[in-house]
Amino acid sequence: MLRSFEDALTKKLDLERWSRGDAAERRAMLTELFDYASAKLSLPMGLLFEKPEGVDASFALADPMTGDIHINESRWRTGDPVDPLFYFLKELRRAAQSARPELFPPEIALNDRYVIQFDGTCYRVEDEWVSLVKLEGSEDYFTELFLASPCQTDANDFALRCLKNAGAGRRADELHAMWAPGYHLFPKEKAREEFMNAVREIDRLLSEEEPQEKS
Repeated sequence: MLRSFEDALTKKLDLERWSRGDAAERRAMLTELFDYASAKLSLPMGLLFEKPEGVDASFALADPMTGDIHINESRWRTGDPVDPLFYFLKELRRAAQSARPELFPPEIALNDRYVIQFDGTCYRVEDEWVSLVKLEGSEDYFTELFLASPCQTDANDFALRCLKNAGAGRRADELHAMWAPGYHLFPKEKAREEFMNAVREIDRLLSEEEPQEKS
């Protein structure tokens, strides 16, 4: 199902129309893509053309609580035209991972419950509860672990495939490389083991003490 969905979505990506379109036309194009994905994958989240408060740099960002995808139109005035599409596609894939875990490998569903951030701050999601814990380690390590995590690599690869199959040039490869792990601190074949070690450590810390924060 995911493969046929990806192929159909890619056919709807008109890069020439996007490049020459004004803001209204681009909103219409993203809405069309999102509505198609929502219908095919039964996604419960929404698409909002407003940036979250305090966020200026991101082209697109998903609300961690509602899953809604926020599009930051102010970024459309700068950078390559491919940039907004790349980040939209990444967030769309993350939305699908969260809403339809049964369509993905088990490690992606697990990663959706165990969120690891660049500074070692981690979240474990259980039903409506979110538990927060901080792991010890360097920011370089956790940045690598975040970029190598199953959800992130899958979303990054998805965005690249869609754009390249739609005819995108070098910029799509550059964006993919920007968000791909360098595997400087652990080899690629050890990425899953490193992620599972982090999951076990999160569980251990949360079992030993009250979570620092619940929401």
